This record gives sequence, C-alpha cells and structure tokens, in this order.
Amino acid sequence: YDASGADADAGAGEDALARARAMHARSSAPSSARVVRACDAIRDVLVASDVEVNATSIFAATFSALESALGGFEGGGGGGAGGGQGEALDAALACAAEAMSDVEDRIIRAKAEQICEVLMRCGKVVSEHVPKSMRYVGKCLARCASGASAEAGEKHGKRAFQATLNLTIDGRPKVRKTAVFAVSDVLRRTRGSAIGATYCGMVAAYAEKIGGAPEREAAELQKARGAAGAKDARARATAAATEALYMLGAMKTVLPELVEPAAGMCVDACAGLLDLDEPLLTQHATEALLALANSPESCASADTVSGMMRPIVTVANANLKTAPVMVISLARLLARAQCKLHAIDVAESTKALPSTFHALVKLFASPHEGVATEVAEDLVLLVRSCVDTNMVQEGIKAIATARAKGKDKPSKPPAILSIASSIEESIGFRYRGAWAMSIPVATVAFVRLGPASGPILAGTLNALGEMGEHASELMCKQQLQDCITAAIQAIGPEQVLQSLPLKLEEAINAEISSREAEDGMDVDEQEVMAAASQETGRLWLVPLLRSGLVGANMGFFADVILPQARSLGARAEKARAGNRSYEAQRCGAAEHALWSLFPAFANWPTDAAESFPQIAKDLGNALSSRIDLQGPICEGLKRLIRQGRIGAGVYEHDDEDEAGDGASTIAAGEANDDEMPASFTVDVGEAQLAAVSKYARNFLPILFNLFVVSPTSRRGELSHTIGAFAKVTDQAQLGGFFRTVLRKLVKVTADDPGDPEALVEGGEDKTARRCTFMDLVYALVSGLDDQGLEMVYKIAKPACLEKESVIQKRAYKLLNELCEASEGKWLDAHAEEIEELLVSGVDSCLPSARRYRLKVIGKILPALQERDAAADTEDGGDGNGSIAGTGSLTVLLSELILATKEANARTRTMAYQLLISIPRSIERKNAESARGGVAGVASWLNGGAADDDDMETQTEQMGAGVRRFFLTVLAGIVGSSPTMQSATIMALARLLYEFSSALVSTVPELLPAVCALLEGKSREVVKSCLGFVKVVAVRLPQQDLADQLPQLVPAILNWSDDSKNRFKLKVRVVLERMCKRCGYDIVEASMPREHMALIAHIKREETRLE
Repeated sequence: YDASGADADAGAGEDALARARAMHARSSAPSSARVVRACDAIRDVLVASDVEVNATSIFAATFSALESALGGFEGGGGGGAGGGQGEALDAALACAAEAMSDVEDRIIRAKAEQICEVLMRCGKVVSEHVPKSMRYVGKCLARCASGASAEAGEKHGKRAFQATLNLTIDGRPKVRKTAVFAVSDVLRRTRGSAIGATYCGMVAAYAEKIGGAPEREAAELQKARGAAGAKDARARATAAATEALYMLGAMKTVLPELVEPAAGMCVDACAGLLDLDEPLLTQHATEALLALANSPESCASADTVSGMMRPIVTVANANLKTAPVMVISLARLLARAQCKLHAIDVAESTKALPSTFHALVKLFASPHEGVATEVAEDLVLLVRSCVDTNMVQEGIKAIATARAKGKDKPSKPPAILSIASSIEESIGFRYRGAWAMSIPVATVAFVRLGPASGPILAGTLNALGEMGEHASELMCKQQLQDCITAAIQAIGPEQVLQSLPLKLEEAINAEISSREAEDGMDVDEQEVMAAASQETGRLWLVPLLRSGLVGANMGFFADVILPQARSLGARAEKARAGNRSYEAQRCGAAEHALWSLFPAFANWPTDAAESFPQIAKDLGNALSSRIDLQGPICEGLKRLIRQGRIGAGVYEHDDEDEAGDGASTIAAGEANDDEMPASFTVDVGEAQLAAVSKYARNFLPILFNLFVVSPTSRRGELSHTIGAFAKVTDQAQLGGFFRTVLRKLVKVTADDPGDPEALVEGGEDKTARRCTFMDLVYALVSGLDDQGLEMVYKIAKPACLEKESVIQKRAYKLLNELCEASEGKWLDAHAEEIEELLVSGVDSCLPSARRYRLKVIGKILPALQERDAAADTEDGGDGNGSIAGTGSLTVLLSELILATKEANARTRTMAYQLLISIPRSIERKNAESARGGVAGVASWLNGGAADDDDMETQTEQMGAGVRRFFLTVLAGIVGSSPTMQSATIMALARLLYEFSSALVSTVPELLPAVCALLEGKSREVVKSCLGFVKVVAVRLPQQDLADQLPQLVPAILNWSDDSKNRFKLKVRVVLERMCKRCGYDIVEASMPREHMALIAHIKREETRLE
C-alpha cells in the first residue's frame, strides 16, 4: 500500500472517487465495473443532497455506504456472500480505502472508535466470505493507524495497526503483500512521533514472538511422545516455520523503516533464524537483514549492525562446503553490513573491519568458484568503502614507532595492518585454488593505499614476489602480473626493488655453480641440489617494471640500475675474453634487460632536469659502442623530448604512415605514454627540454655516425631520434650540422665513381651513399629555419625527376616533409613551384615513389581547388561547378584516382585516405574562414557548441565544398580507358559512403551514367559499378533509394546470371540490401518478371534464417 501516489493525485485536483473510477474503468473485470458504479452512485448522492464534494464528504459518504453494505451482509447471515451483498461490500471497501487516503488525520482521530469498529467487523466478515477484499481492509486499517496520535486515538490506532500487522502473516499472498506495504507506509508516516515509536515496539514484539516460535516448536517436537503427539508437534512446527517465513518476507520491507530499539530487537529476531539449519529460513533471514544493510535511510544503530554481523560468520563457516548459494548471500550480507556500520560509526567500523576481513578471507577455502568470486567482490568493496585516510595514517605511525624501537612490526597492530595481514593470508598457499580471485583484491588494495602501501603491504608484496618466480606455471599469471604492476605504480620502483631485489648477478652465479656441479664427476647429489636451490633472480620483474613505470624518478635509474648494468656489461666482456660463453651470454642478457628500463624511467619523469646530466655520458658511450642498446636508448631519448614538448605546451603528433619504419621500438604491453600525469607540469616539461637539448651537440654527431654506418633496416629509430633532437636544438648548432651533411651530400652527388678522393662512407655505391645523406637531411628538416628549407628544396627538386627509384622516393619524402614544415607556411609560399614540379613529374614517377608523391599531391590539391573555385567565381560562376579539364588540378587528381588501382597495397590505401582527407581539409579551411581563425576550427570540430545560425551556414558551406570535389572526381567517369572509369567509380563510391549527407542530392544525376556503364562489356568497370550501387543501397535515404529502384534493379540484374568474377553473388548481395532497406514489395515492383525467382529465393532464405 502506497499512499504517496494517492496524495499526489489528490493534490493534482482529482478526488478519491475520480481516482478510484479511473483506476477501475481501465479493467473489464466485473468487480471493477461494480466499483465504477459505486463511485458514480456515491457522487450522485452527494450532488443530490446539495453537499460540497470534498475529501471529508466523500469519506463520510463512502463509510456510510460501507456500513450499509456491511449491515445488509450481516443481516442476511452471510448468505449473500456469493451474490450481490458480497459484491456490494467489496465495492464499498474499495471506495472507502481510496477515500481514507485523502481525509485529514483529525477526522480520522475524531471518528477513530467508530471507524475501527466498522473495519474490524468488515475484517471478520470479509475474511470468511469475501477473501479478496481483505486487501482493502488492510489499507483502511493502516490509514486508521497512521491517523492516530499519542494524544488522541492511540488506543484505536494501536488496535488497527495490530490488525494490519497480523495480516502480514495471512495465508493469501495478495493480502500479505498489501498488509506489508501498509505497515511500511504507517511506519514511514509516523516516524519521529510518539505513536510511531509505539508502532515500532509492536512490530518488534510481533517479530520476537513469531521469530522465536520455530525454535520453541522444534524443541517441543523433540520432546513429543507417541505418533499422535509427534504429528501434532510437527504440524505446529510447520505452521511456526511458515509464519516465520511470512514474517521474514515482511521484514524485507519493514525493517528499514524501524527506529531503535525496535530495529535491534527485530534484527535479533531475524538473526536468531540464521542458525536453525533450515536453508529456506536462513536465506530469507539473510535477505531481510540485507535489506536493512542496503537501505540508506534506515535508523539502525551501530550496536544493532554489529550484533547482526556476529552470527553471520558462524553460519557461513558451518555451510561453507555444503550450501554455496547460502554462503554467497551471507558473505554479501557481511560486507554490506560492514559498509553500513562504517556509514553510521567510523570508529566502530574500524574496530570491526579486521575481523570482517579475516572472516571473509576464510571463505576462500570453499571449493565452489562462485563463493570465491563473491568473497573477492566483497573484499574489494570493503577496501574501497571502509579503508579511509585516518586508518592509513594510524598504520604508518604505528610502523614508524615500531621501527624507531627496533621492532619489525607493532606489538598491537592497528586495523589497517590486520587487514594487510588478511590480504597476505588470502594469497597464501592455503587458498591457492582462489588465487585468480584473491590476487585482484591485493591489486585494489595497492591502488587504494597508493604510496602508503609500501610499508603496509610489504608482506603481500613479498608473497607476490615468491609467486612471480613460478608465474609461468600458474593459471593466475595475468592477475599476478596486474597486481605487481599496480604495486609498482603505487609505491614506485625504489620500494618494489627494495622488497624484491633483482639479484641478477647472484642468479648468474647460482646458474654457473649449478652447471659446474653437474659437470663435476666427484660432487655428490646433496651438493648439486644445494647449488640448484640457490637464488634464481627476478629477471621476470623487468617486463613488469617496463609496463608499470609512470612518473618514476630517473635518479633511481642513474644511481641504482645503471651501475648494475655497467657491472654486468664489464663482467660479460671479461667472460668473452676468457672464452666463458655461457657466463657472457647470461651477463649480456641481464645487462640488456636493465638497459631496457631506460624508456620506462623516461616516461613522464619528474626529475629529468637534474638526473639526465648524470647519465648523458653513459648514454652517449653506450649508444656509440653498443648496437644492441641503440633501441632502448633511442626510444628513451625520443620520449624525453616528445613528452617534454607536450608538457611545455607544444602539440606533438606521430606520423602513422611511418610507424612501421622504426618510429618506436617499445614493446607491446608497455606503459602508454600519451596520458600526461598531473605531476608533469609546464615547468617540469620546460626544464626537461632544456636539460636534454643542452646535450644535443653531443648526441647528434654520435647519431649521425651511427646512421651512416648502420644498415637500412636499423636506420628508422636513429632517424626519428635525430628528428627529435632537431626540434629542440639551437638553430645555430643545427645549422652547422645541416651544412656538414649537405656538403657531404653534394660531394657524393658530384663524385666520380672512380675518383680516389671520393667519399666512401654511407654505402657501397654512389646511389646508396646519396640515399644515406638524403635520409639524414630528411631527419633534420623538422628543425630547420627558412634558409635551410630552401636548401633542402633545391636538393629535392631535381631529384624528383631522376630515374633512380630509391633517389626519387627520398626526394618525394623530402618534398612531403617540406610541405608540412612551419605548419604549412612553407607550402603556402611555394605552392606554384610545387604544382609545376608535380605536373612535370607525372610521367616520370616510379612505382616505389608513388606513395610519397601522393602525399605531396594530397597537400597541394586543396589549395588548387580553392584557387580554381575562386577563379570560377570571378568568371561569373557560383564556385560550385566541376573544373574538369582546367589544368593542374585535373592532372593531379586523375593521378590520385588512378592510384586506387595500384598493385601496391600501401599505395592504394594512401590514395583512398587522401580522397577522404582532401575534402575534409577543404571544409576545415571553409569553416575557419567562416568563423574566423583557429577558433573556427575548434568550433567546427566541436559542432555542438556552435550557434544554430552559424551551424546552418557552416553545414551549407561544407556541402558545397564536398559536392565540388565530388563533381571534380566525377569528371574521370568519361575517361578514355576502362581503368580510369573503374577507378573513378570506386573513388566516387568511397566519397559517397563517407559524405553521404552532403552528396545525396547528387546521386540521382549520377545513376543514369552508372546504369549505362553496367550495360558495357568491361568487367573491370562493371565490378566497380556494382560496388557503387551497393554503397547507394546502404547510404541513400530509404525514400530516395525506393525512387531509384526502377532504374537500378534492371541494370544490375543484367549480370545476375554471370558466375564469372562472382558477379552473380554481388548482385544478390545488393538486392538483399535493397530488400532490407525498402522491403520486398517495393523491390519486387521493380523486378523484371523473368527474375522473380531470385527475389523469391532471397525471401525464402531470409525466412529460413529467422
């Protein structure tokens, strides 16, 4: 029963009769029809009596009708129960229940005795003869109880409430449900009042009485003698258990509404049913207590919640192996109760939390996986909800005090240390079957405690280290790695390696001793086993450090890691000199593992400005002398520069197309370096850049020398590192390096192959040497000034027309890098020269250089189209027409379109990417010019922030630019070769798919040409046309597609009988798309009669699949 809805309706202007009539008018049941007639009759009586229709008059009239119906029923001796008298009583009760919800409490109190008497008589009669009406009686009794107060009507209110309470254990489900909600509503309405406290006490007495009955009756059953006595005792025990179940069902709703001390008494009554070894009672008692724990509005005290928690552990342990579902519910209840206690009283929660943790950890011993999963979720909830800052601080203070006294741990550990002990216990060998669930709890604990987890969870970290040595043999390998990674991120590498030292040299010594023992003939078995059981080292920890380090101190790498690496390197060299190959190999591997940590320590470090100068010399020496260390060192240097620029506010982007050419040597699974931590401020970034750039004059010569002598396959990482340093090197220094490289390039180009003074570094022949120095120039372009860029252009321009494929490829790479230099400003100043160069090189471009040439074309085409559109406007056009045949744009765009048919997959992919990026670039410029500068770009990208008028203008401009480019591409459809026609149609299909909203109006004009090409004999063109029609079927609006079906369907069906090149399958796929979009009937209407079998087959297949 929910009176709040009734009150809301009353406030909305509808009286009780109108609400009751509206509610029952929606039903066709005869009982509802009788209620509707009763409402009309009562309203007619009020109107006829000239009485104002309000809540009081309606209440009086309905109760008068109820008394009349009740008197008629009682006067007839109940004989009319199955006829009109019982139906009239049911309708009168329905109206009275609705009317009582609106009447004021003072009216209820004034007539409390009479109302209560009538309702009691109704209850007696209805219970025997009209059971379905008991729910209305319960509503009325509850309203009578809620209207009473300690000053007036208390006696009758208590009588009504007790009657309603008794109905909560009625045998009829609907009556129980109505009574439960009625009791709950009464308690909610009277909360805080004296009568409310009285009602809570009545509920408590009721719960204690019914809750204690099963145990008493069970004891009586044990004492029963004889078959008859046992039968009666068993019947009483069954009845008591049934009533207890009904009571528990009521407690699920009522318990959160109770106040103390009644709440505590009811909790004790429910908790007393947990340990009766009756699964059904235990489950329902658990659910009732869980409702209290989950309710944020309950008024239970800390003592009540604590008392609720005590018996839960006993019952859970008793049923651990036999009743997993029950244990899952109990574990959930225990965790929620602890969270409830924390919300009520933090101090009491802190005292109880260790025992709760320990009790839950014990449940990991269950053989059922579901129990372990639930326990893990509950422990995670406790860590996140109940472990607070004060608790952690107390633990840190206790540890510090104990260490000051020379003790390992406090004699009386605080709560957080007891919790840490339980977490450590959960990953012990006893619970090995639940490691996959318990280890993530430790992960959450490390994350929650952060840096404080170092001293607090030291034992857990040591246990994880022992498990890590055998991780490859464990099913929980991933969870273990995630946990150790979380520990590294929480406490840093210093504390992790202090607890879990790598001990690489000790491990190598143990391995060597073991090998020597195995090779010795006179060593007994015990000595061999002793050698084999020595420290094995923790090399497995290195990959986890690589993936987990973010914002670490580079000083730790300089002070601890690097000296170990140097020591291992020296030992490896000594072993090689002594022909100890195994020792050399093991030391070399360990050294490389330590060096591989350099990029991880370079991942958003906070002290690079102070620490980088300490390791710069070691980095330079290792870079120049150790080929195997070039990868991690170059990656670390690039990362320092890149992240420093990002931190200093400089936009950085990676060339996706070059990602496979050595742009990054970082292994899969390592830490993501794109998210800048809060500790990496602008000042930190600027200081890091200044520290690294100071050593550019030292690193660049080393990198140049390495680049020249390295094979082509290893130059990618060096090139990107040189490019990174070029961006942060002083222009004067960089200019000197650039001029040196340029002189060597000019000399190599001019050298005669037979000249004894010819430059021989950089390759075996002249072409290879030219390529080497052109690549060096390419690496430096990103940092050059305008004068340097002009010199690069003078190098690239003639090389673009050379016949050597490797030279031409690098020339176009240089040209593309020039177009991107200075944020595109260089290209703006040299657009006409680049245009002439590209047009002159159309026929001389070699396949290997095509991809880089296309990149340059993609940079210049937007400018050419903008220029031609402006010229068209000056000549009197609207700037939106096609510019087919107008010169450079047509030539270069035709080359781009034809590139979609290239044999090289990367070139084809690049062509399609450019076909999409060019119109987008045009639209960005249009939007920027329309809205003004850079702000226009941001607004265009974040369209939701724009004003409606601006958005409409912008969308209109965008459509115009895309349509113009589309029409420009369309010119190729009249090309002289089938290849050009096919490539054009494929390009149009790609544009239509990407920009369908802007191009939908252009499609009807294009379809006749496509249909005409479908009638041709060129299979290459037909294949492209079928692909275009498929895109039309997918992207065109449904109604527009339906309008075009009469010409599209016959055109594609010309190839429905052709099985060569799978045209038959392509046609069927397109038809299926059309049917899904427009429906079978519309497609059938456009089908020629001879092809009806195909559409019928498609329909049958679709039905079969469904």
